[in-house]
Amino acid sequence: MLRQGHAESLFPFTVAAMWPTPGIGTTNAPPALGRAGRTLAGSGAVLLLIIVGTAWLSASGGHPKGATYTGAEAAQAQLWSFNGTDYESLATARAGPSSTSLDLGFDRARGAALAWAHGCSRLVMGFTGGCQSPVNQTWTWDGSAWVKAVTVSSPNEVGRGVMLYEGRLQQLAYVNGAGQAWAWTGAAWRMLDLKGGPHIELPGVLSKSPPSTFATGYDERRGLLVYALSDRTWTWDGATWASINGGIDLADAGSDPHLVYDTDQSELVYIGKHRTWTWDGASWRSFQQPDLSSGAVAYDPLRKRVVVVREDTDACDRAACAVATWTWDGQLWVHLSVEHPARVPLSRSSFFAPPLVFDDTRGVMLLLASAR
Repeated sequence: MLRQGHAESLFPFTVAAMWPTPGIGTTNAPPALGRAGRTLAGSGAVLLLIIVGTAWLSASGGHPKGATYTGAEAAQAQLWSFNGTDYESLATARAGPSSTSLDLGFDRARGAALAWAHGCSRLVMGFTGGCQSPVNQTWTWDGSAWVKAVTVSSPNEVGRGVMLYEGRLQQLAYVNGAGQAWAWTGAAWRMLDLKGGPHIELPGVLSKSPPSTFATGYDERRGLLVYALSDRTWTWDGATWASINGGIDLADAGSDPHLVYDTDQSELVYIGKHRTWTWDGASWRSFQQPDLSSGAVAYDPLRKRVVVVREDTDACDRAACAVATWTWDGQLWVHLSVEHPARVPLSRSSFFAPPLVFDDTRGVMLLLASAR
């Protein structure tokens, strides 16, 4: 999602500089090489480049200098609040989650934000690189400090997942890219039995397709878990599945797959690849939208707006990019002018937008920029 600058040349010379340049007219130039000589010379130059490149990779690890890539532990995720007008960086009393991938939700029953860190806290690039320190941790944030939960259970990460509050269960739930779901009890994750969900009944659609080929949300007015595909929509009432024709234009795999519930309009909202979609419990409507498909989305019930936060590629420096903020009132998109926008670091090792959620207790949006 975030763009990185072009890498600088690895070598301070070029092959052409190693050989005489024809046409200069010098009187003591060496005799021209024959075809075999030129071939041998060219092979020698290539070999030299390979040797120098290998030496550079061995010496530096072949990776940029930075906390995430040098083998050091990644920096703690950055937490921001948005009050509808401006952003504020939130200092926490204790260390919090550190991972390349994070999901965030708000546990209304307990009045705390919950983060599931399930990426990597130590990522090394190079010939022998990769994730050196996998992370699988659950954290809660009560408004002042992060607390790591002691639990042996966790969801199964498949594709791009969604954290949502399941009103029927009165629990925060996580739905992965294969249609499996878990609920957070306050002490542990427990897997939910969806009893023949669309990921099983539609094998040609989901099981043979890449993960995250649907969007998921909870329809609070109707008490339904909703799965939206490109041509069909499935609902789960806690006992049975139902489906209707009609779907949405699914955004790219790296986009936020949330269907967020707009309590003011009593409808689910989805930010598609090209259009904004709303669901009234029976059918979908679509609206024109700006380029928002790579943003994170959440609903602000206090200000009655859907909020989308995405990277502002026109406001980047060598360390971070500011974010652009948009709101949807059920009919129109508005680009907000924010004096002090949040800043998300460059060199994200995850391609997903930082998670966004509304904090019911404190009345602000929370943006969690994961380690890069």
